[in-house]
Amino acid sequence: MNQKTYTAAGLMVCVLMAMAMPSMMADSNDVTTSVQVGAFEPSIETVVIEDDSGMTQSSLDVNREYYVVASFVEKNGLQDLDYVSVDLYFSGNGTIEPSTHDKRCNYTLTWSKATGDWTSQPAGYINPSNSSIVATAPSVIEATFAFSLDKVAMPSGMQNAWTAGVTVCDSYGLLNTDLTTSFDVNDYIEWSGLPSSVALGSSELVPEESWTLDAPIVVTPTITANTHITVSFEATDLVNGDASIDASSYISAQAATTPAGGTVAAGYDTPQPVPESTTPFFEDVYATACTLDPSVSGYTDNDDTMISFSVDILQGSTVPCLPAGTYAGACTFTFERGSGSTA
Repeated sequence: MNQKTYTAAGLMVCVLMAMAMPSMMADSNDVTTSVQVGAFEPSIETVVIEDDSGMTQSSLDVNREYYVVASFVEKNGLQDLDYVSVDLYFSGNGTIEPSTHDKRCNYTLTWSKATGDWTSQPAGYINPSNSSIVATAPSVIEATFAFSLDKVAMPSGMQNAWTAGVTVCDSYGLLNTDLTTSFDVNDYIEWSGLPSSVALGSSELVPEESWTLDAPIVVTPTITANTHITVSFEATDLVNGDASIDASSYISAQAATTPAGGTVAAGYDTPQPVPESTTPFFEDVYATACTLDPSVSGYTDNDDTMISFSVDILQGSTVPCLPAGTYAGACTFTFERGSGSTA
């Protein structure tokens, strides 16, 4: 009887040959794979107000462009934002909260992802051309709002302040608000409509005869201010070489408000001799009270004349005996913050 002996090496060869044989049947299946990315709430890191040179500012002039720069973390990226808004409002000692938009007291600046628009309430106080929103890193966003405050924006005085509140909202409705930034607003007073000169004389004037004008010369400046204002007046003598005419003996002045508003200084609601030193003529220009805090009643927001000054000749005055020629002097109007309080 013959026996076959199989060595270990031989067995290994057989196994390897079996493994190397191709399969006669093949099959495959697709497996769906998913990853869930969470929605992260935005986180505001810094809020600053800068001027056009990039310097941080805390005391602002009205009618000048500034920039609210807000930096925040949005881990879902810029594309996940819904809107960014900035509320600028007079907050007084910190307890006042605005209820309506008002160029005197309360502005809202908004960037919308849906439209890409930059808007403000009230309208016209944001500059889209100088505003931007960019990703400075994969999850860090910087929004810059270029804005200006109206000429009648509430001045802060020594104690009160404005708040710059920034809100960031993403597409899931998650939002973050920062109300820690405050700033002050400076006083602003301007007027226009003053003539460079007025002529009180006439070629028909004769010494020792009554000195009259056909009609008073009316000066009607337009005043715009965000605070109480006092308007003062003074006149110098009319001089020609060594000869002079005492202005207070021959010229009268009167102040009146048109339309009604403010207070004419006592004594100058009717013609009086022009003062020889700076004298208040008019105080507390008036406009509609602020809807947020009516404590400041003395400001004006208009394009019409708020006050008129009449310069005339005192009744009964006569031309003094003087050398012929033109006599010139100065009538000076000054204006400054009045006694009103913003507290």
